[in-house]
Amino acid sequence: MLGSGWGAAFLGSFRALSALAEPAHRGELTAAVYVFAYLAMSVPAVLAGLLTNIHGLQRTSVGFMAAVAVVCALALLTTLRLAARTRAEGSTA
Repeated sequence: MLGSGWGAAFLGSFRALSALAEPAHRGELTAAVYVFAYLAMSVPAVLAGLLTNIHGLQRTSVGFMAAVAVVCALALLTTLRLAARTRAEGSTA
């Protein structure tokens, strides 16, 4: 389930960013997006592995899930605010 969410988010962000780049710079943009995406996947996993040695698997898992839930809630709120702003700007134009 998480993989499908990650794939949809990656595709959506890549589409939005690639539309902003000039054709001559899309290769650079693609490389930057992939570096950021791989760091976003690997750094939390490595940190969770390190924290498991210190705090144990259960505490680390609960903390990791709480952090993911907070990030998801922030992303949802941001998306809803941007959608409301877009609708408001569209109705005044």
